[in-house]
Amino acid sequence: TIFASINSYNAAAQVTFNFGQDSSFAGVKTAQGNQDSNGKGDFYYEPPADHLALCTDNLSAPEIALPGDNFSEILYTGDGSTRSLTGVGFQPDLLTIKRRDANHSWMSYDVLRGFDTGVGERLAWNNAEVQSDVANGLASFDSDGFSVGGATGVNLNTAKYAAYSWKGGGTGVSNGTGSITSTVSANTTAGFSLVKFAGDSADGATVGHGLTQAPEFVIVKAYDYASDWNVYSNPTGNLKYLFFNSTAAEATNNRWNDTTPSASVVTLGANEDVNNSSYNYIMYCFHSIEGYSKVGSYIGNANADGPFIYLGFRPAVVIFKNIERTTADGQATDWLLYDNKRAPSLSGPPNYNVNTENFWVNDNSSEPGSQGHNADFISNGFKIRGSEGSTNKSGDEYLYIAFADTPFKTANAR
Repeated sequence: TIFASINSYNAAAQVTFNFGQDSSFAGVKTAQGNQDSNGKGDFYYEPPADHLALCTDNLSAPEIALPGDNFSEILYTGDGSTRSLTGVGFQPDLLTIKRRDANHSWMSYDVLRGFDTGVGERLAWNNAEVQSDVANGLASFDSDGFSVGGATGVNLNTAKYAAYSWKGGGTGVSNGTGSITSTVSANTTAGFSLVKFAGDSADGATVGHGLTQAPEFVIVKAYDYASDWNVYSNPTGNLKYLFFNSTAAEATNNRWNDTTPSASVVTLGANEDVNNSSYNYIMYCFHSIEGYSKVGSYIGNANADGPFIYLGFRPAVVIFKNIERTTADGQATDWLLYDNKRAPSLSGPPNYNVNTENFWVNDNSSEPGSQGHNADFISNGFKIRGSEGSTNKSGDEYLYIAFADTPFKTANAR
């Protein structure tokens, strides 16, 4: 955090700062026109070597210039037929579809669990069920999207849907880095991998994740056993876990064997939800990439002028959760998902930053409409609007994971 400070003894004093925008100080001085070493700015004095004007042109080039090459959301209206949905921008390796206009479970598919008799093996983010074949559900992952049948959860006639896609590493490869051999589909550029493995019931078992940095957000679920979606995150630490399919607060258990993930492996305890020799598991791993994705936390202030969270990009999707409580101020502390495709609100004067349409990741509910716990999506992060306990209880910590629409360096105002 950088800020300028002036201590004035005269209440009538006026101070004008120049961070490179105006060397005349609003006409008070004769402009000198000095620039920084990148040829940017308008300074009264010549800037010292390697000191740069405070502008987005001087930000470093983003590691991922086009976030849509790795994460994408599309909206569509069902037609009840067998059809191909395009416009994703890549072939998905993880795909989750949610019906918007009626209650229906999340339909989550990935390349590692694949297809049974031509039908994708579906899991639901909002419950603990085993994977299942949904007739007329996902039929294939395609070069620019995916194909579906007419099932209610993916393509019912006239129903509305949102589909979220992540690019992994395509067909999985064997990874023997850990004590358990895994199958990994890793996109090291975007800090995301899918991992499939068979449990061994050993405390301290390790599973290779295929990334080049330690994951900061990990989700593990047994797909052939009715188990919860177990979440590790850096903000909660290696002694705690959350359930992606529940409003429950963080809890203490040996799921991560009290060990933080490393740059090569995730460590597991002998807990049936994450590592039992009778079951098979799917694991999703994420770490932050400057200008593309970020995992972190913020502290609520119970104010309509809520916290601003700097991401370094204009977000496409933000998912967040109060990690300290199951309910706060009479509200369930759901996992809330906001995105830039289903907003903004157009009630009253247009406010193109406010996102009012959330999904509850842990619930099968349709879009609830404005709930009061809204979030501004802006060029370099998001800002909480509202004092509700689900997003902004004073002193409570909220975990978030976000993915970019546009890096801050190239983001335009809305």
